[in-house]
Amino acid sequence: KGGGKGGEAKAAGSKAAGLTQAERQEEREEVKVLWANPPPQVLKKAEVPGYSAEREKLSLRGHLIKGGVQPYLDTPFDLDVTLGVKQQARKLLPLLRQALQKAGEAGGLPPVHLQTVCSGTDAPAIALSIASKALAAEGVHLQVRHEMSCEKEPFKQAYIARNFPGVPVFSDVVELAERAAAGKGQAGAAMATTSFGGERAIPDAAPGELKVLIAGTSCKDFSARKRATGVKLDIEDGGTSGETFLATVDYLFAAEHDLLLLENVITAPWAKMAGFITGRARLVDVFSSIQSSAKSQGAKKVDSTKAGVIGETLLELEDGGRLVVSQVFPQHGLRLGAALRATFTKKGGEVSIDAATLAPLKLKRGGTVELVKLCGALGLSQDDKSATLVFEMPVQYHATFMAVDTKKYGLPQTRSRKYLLAWKAGTYGGLDEATVAASWKKLVQSLETTLDHPVEAFLLPDSSDRIRRFRDVLRSPIAQRLAAEQWGGDLYTTNRNANTRYFLGFRNCIHMLPERDHTNKSVNDAAELGANMDINARPLTRWGPQAPPKLLSPYWMQDVCGFWSQHSLDHAEIKAIKNAEAGGGFVSPNPPA
Repeated sequence: KGGGKGGEAKAAGSKAAGLTQAERQEEREEVKVLWANPPPQVLKKAEVPGYSAEREKLSLRGHLIKGGVQPYLDTPFDLDVTLGVKQQARKLLPLLRQALQKAGEAGGLPPVHLQTVCSGTDAPAIALSIASKALAAEGVHLQVRHEMSCEKEPFKQAYIARNFPGVPVFSDVVELAERAAAGKGQAGAAMATTSFGGERAIPDAAPGELKVLIAGTSCKDFSARKRATGVKLDIEDGGTSGETFLATVDYLFAAEHDLLLLENVITAPWAKMAGFITGRARLVDVFSSIQSSAKSQGAKKVDSTKAGVIGETLLELEDGGRLVVSQVFPQHGLRLGAALRATFTKKGGEVSIDAATLAPLKLKRGGTVELVKLCGALGLSQDDKSATLVFEMPVQYHATFMAVDTKKYGLPQTRSRKYLLAWKAGTYGGLDEATVAASWKKLVQSLETTLDHPVEAFLLPDSSDRIRRFRDVLRSPIAQRLAAEQWGGDLYTTNRNANTRYFLGFRNCIHMLPERDHTNKSVNDAAELGANMDINARPLTRWGPQAPPKLLSPYWMQDVCGFWSQHSLDHAEIKAIKNAEAGGGFVSPNPPA
């Protein structure tokens, strides 16, 4: 059958692909054996907690059954998504009752005036609503008034508007902060642009309400994945993460909230962010450089010789002897316009900044001094971890932060984040900063719980009508053309994928090259010079520099994986390798019997 020109061409094609016909046949036989004897699952479906055969039947056929059946019943599991929040609310009951007893209140808590910025899906508003209902059933009444959201993404704006009717959705936190600051002290409420293009008054809390701001500012520039792109940014670097954080803090000061809860990735510059809010900036944090690329490349360098590039933080002497931050180096994280009030060290305590303190600098009105020289003149050392600059702030806040992980709070997902709590001075009466910080962290840790549902309980079954329709769309000619464009070109160097530089040189393996040239060294050069990774070292998805993913089995979801990023495909490869290392099958963690 292989004779003639056609057979020669076929053989040549096989060689070009790197496999002989015998090897291809052997591969096909391996796939047949794999799918004739599929690896065992961790648990049979009926053994998974919460599984219901009747519910599975309805979930598959709910869109066909008329009368009395909720369409698109999501999963075959009896899942109460509100259960985790209710359990946490009940855990807080003894503490809340004790607080109410001491305050002499009759079962009532101060109403919560809730505002959110970078709102996303406004999960805090949903959770607080569920918690208030759970507490009311126990005789403790908590009023939560969701008064405002602020979100830039149109599809998220639509979600908030649809699910929170009547709640104004402002479109830009930067404009919101500017308008709120400009309207402070003026007659009438400040106005800001909504997601619908009109303007509405920025709401304010009524007397007696607890004014709470919750923010999930952009995390892209602070993310650990940015280290490999060479563009990981700090607070003042002008990126989206820094811009949204600065605007959120400006809005916090303008509106004078009682509490701020801020969420972001673990790798964000948290110490600088806390210092930016409180006005207490430790020198060890101010002069620390955020790492912007592979560890071997060291800290980010700023070319101060370029026009418009700020190379140093400057403080200017104004009337009245106030020393004010007039220019901020991107990595220092100090508030522009803030006046230096004092310095602090563990040994010497707090020392006020006055004319006598600044005398050695011989500054005249309008004169400036570099931050490094100022610290030297004030006897502050970067090696002293307690050395702190204390600035005057528009509103005095205290702050603390801690790391949390989603899987410790009832959801089957590893999502490590940090949360920062800032509270206005006096919010907690006479309690000192350290007591409030320790109590909050202890309280958050006390809310940890076990996982009540497996990840399957949150997923639609493969045979669901919605899944089928979605996969039909992915198989359409338009979708296939988009997939081809996504995987076009060299995936390490010229591909349109947003993370192209992240994958250049086999992900950070390029740093193992004798010459670390990220632009001129090709992928093949990297392999030859010791990038320590085979160019086709992905047996599960088999994607490479010039090859789109082609899964090991034709029964897998090729249509879905064709739209995955390289990052997601590599996660699947890593999982398969871990399964194999554990002694199980390539696609199952179960070791053989």
